[in-house]
Amino acid sequence: MKIVVDDREYRSLSSSVTLMTTVSQFMMFAAFAIGVVSLSLLVMIMLKERDFEIGVLLSMGESKMKIIIQLVAEILIPVIAGIGIAILIAGLATEGLIEIISRASSIAPMITGSDVGLLAVSSIIIVILSSISTIIKVSKYHPRDMLTQMG
Repeated sequence: MKIVVDDREYRSLSSSVTLMTTVSQFMMFAAFAIGVVSLSLLVMIMLKERDFEIGVLLSMGESKMKIIIQLVAEILIPVIAGIGIAILIAGLATEGLIEIISRASSIAPMITGSDVGLLAVSSIIIVILSSISTIIKVSKYHPRDMLTQMG
């Protein structure tokens, strides 16, 4: 009896898995970038509508840093609340989904706390990166110019 070692199928399967991993990582980074860009655009629209309010606050002596912190908090607080609600809902839905998937296949999916934490942290990073446009725009504001443009 002669034993022949042939790992061609393993190599072809391994290369396709590697390719799929690369594609999924690219899609993840693309989704992250699209999230930053779209949230930045929404923040800029919100900021444009509040030019007069910011001009009045600056002319009354409010510091730019305090206004920036307020604007970033107005964006960050709903995101943090949404993350908390999503974690609660996902916790309830995950148990049933894992059971269904486990019955359908031999592989049991695992969702760990670090996965959830990574998703929450990436959401907060998206908000912070999109808030950079707010910081830049507010730091360039001059209340006198803003109020004369509005009036």
